[in-house]
Amino acid sequence: MPFVDRERVLARFRTDGANSSHFVWLLAGVQAYECANGWLFGYRQLGEVTLIALEPLIPSGPGAPKAYPKAYDEAQLSAFRSAWDEFARAVHVRVAAFVAVYEPFVALLRRSGFACVRVGQEPWVDLGDCIPTGNAGKGVRNARNQALAAGLTVEEWKADDIEADAAKKHVLREIFDEWRGQRLVELGGFMNVTAPFRFMHERRYFVLRSPRRVESFLVATPVPGREGYFLEDLVQRRTVPRGAGELITLEAMVALSAGGAKTASLGVVSLTSIDPHGGDDLPGLVRFVMVQAPALLSQVYNFSGMEIYRKRFKPRVWEAIHLGVKDCRAPLERDAPADALPGTGAWLRALVALLIAFQPRLRLTPGWLLGAIGSRLRRTPFTVLFAAVSLALFARINRFHNLPDWALAKYGFFANAHWSEWLLRTTVSDFLYFDVHHFLACAVPLIGLVYWAERTHKRAFVVTLILGNIVFDDVLNYWVLIKPFEHFQPSMFRHLVAYKDVGGSLILSTLVGMQLCQFRLIREPLVAIITLAFVLGFAFTSVRLEWLIMNLNHAIFFVIGFLIGKGEFEYKRFKSRRASKRKPPVDSRAVLASGVRKGSPKERRIAAGRGRRAGDKADDPTS
Repeated sequence: MPFVDRERVLARFRTDGANSSHFVWLLAGVQAYECANGWLFGYRQLGEVTLIALEPLIPSGPGAPKAYPKAYDEAQLSAFRSAWDEFARAVHVRVAAFVAVYEPFVALLRRSGFACVRVGQEPWVDLGDCIPTGNAGKGVRNARNQALAAGLTVEEWKADDIEADAAKKHVLREIFDEWRGQRLVELGGFMNVTAPFRFMHERRYFVLRSPRRVESFLVATPVPGREGYFLEDLVQRRTVPRGAGELITLEAMVALSAGGAKTASLGVVSLTSIDPHGGDDLPGLVRFVMVQAPALLSQVYNFSGMEIYRKRFKPRVWEAIHLGVKDCRAPLERDAPADALPGTGAWLRALVALLIAFQPRLRLTPGWLLGAIGSRLRRTPFTVLFAAVSLALFARINRFHNLPDWALAKYGFFANAHWSEWLLRTTVSDFLYFDVHHFLACAVPLIGLVYWAERTHKRAFVVTLILGNIVFDDVLNYWVLIKPFEHFQPSMFRHLVAYKDVGGSLILSTLVGMQLCQFRLIREPLVAIITLAFVLGFAFTSVRLEWLIMNLNHAIFFVIGFLIGKGEFEYKRFKSRRASKRKPPVDSRAVLASGVRKGSPKERRIAAGRGRRAGDKADDPTS
């Protein structure tokens, strides 16, 4: 019968499974259809959209590839078209979407009317040479050595032992539940399903122990068509010793190699390689969605971190992962020729169906909250401290309302105060605000700027700048803006030295000026526009002249911040240029291979040209 059950799928998988995720068919509850020529499709129907999970299983036998080849011949193209026509008629396919297929199969899809776009990549490691060597592998080796020095060990647990020992199964489930609780949004459906305790006898389990408990486990799923394994789930507690992931991954690969496996997949890194100019002709709206999706999902999943982590294990190859879509509705129904690529409607239907199939769920758990706080503390500790102090003082002194008169009299900075009070007043006043509107207009953007600065500059530089601003901003303001009035307009000077002020607006102005240097093309026009906005804005809104004079300090500190940022920018550019001069401008082997005689005038011209281009690139340290 064409529609087959799970037992038949498992039997076919054991001989023909060549995609690292073919095993997930058994976990995700997909339906299966086996064609007359033996091609087996795993799919899920959602409305008008048929989501086909991965490539179909190709039958073993003469002329049939056991693993997906680098290119398909005409016979295989004919076999696929025959299988596809049968499957499409039987399942009543209207809009089809092949999800997570490799590059070779994409050639078949394109020749069959599908539009395809690259959506990720998957690293494969050669298990015969899986221990990273040289400078590139130094990080993994150091992490592994630290884990061993901390007393961590790795052992393999057999499926029979886990099922027979309730304590072992309980600790693995405990770690699994803790691991799932660390995510704010869980995509747990379709090809993202994680079920480490199903079909256990088909898989291998590696467990990492510390001297006091089990810390993590790794599930290895077979990929028979490649004589390899998929390191499917690395499940860890919220806090694990340093090097735990590297140690268990390396030990698992060594054990799999000893068992005869030749290769291992480290898992697909999704949404890191969507190219706005790549793939087939995509409709404009779909192209926009596909390009913006990584930026949105990177707030939930650290895709860049996943990619960097996998690169450390010396992958032999990174295989491109694609999504292919075809509108199979009658040409008259969609007013298009039969061979037309899918339009916006078909693409959007496919993307919405895919999102529904992944079953996104919000998990506001204590585990996620603790993990998020810990992550922020590790990445931007100064920002967290700055925000906590600002909020705590606003709650304690203002009680989330207006600033009391006693607080303004005791902590507000004014130049008439005794010099012994200046340090206390200039420090505390930068964290106080007159009311809720003042706090929202100044403190909130200030915290955002501190966060941005800490992410784009060295932390020591940011901390020094902000602490220096807190301590010296009012002192500098006095000598630059107020003190000259003592000689030019003494009556105005008496008003200015009695003016009490609070708030971190001078720090805000400094950081705005400094962070403008992060822009490459429009920073100078922005400086002019913002400076003009400061002057005119305060000129039109200040009721009294002394208020206007005192508020002009924001323009002064904005310019100071820009000069600081520009100075740092030029210093980085100087270092980049100096470093580029130490590098050889041309590879002599490349020159010889191109047929240009070494030391000839032509070689010197090539070297000079490459040197100039390297210097130009070094001009901008942000590039």
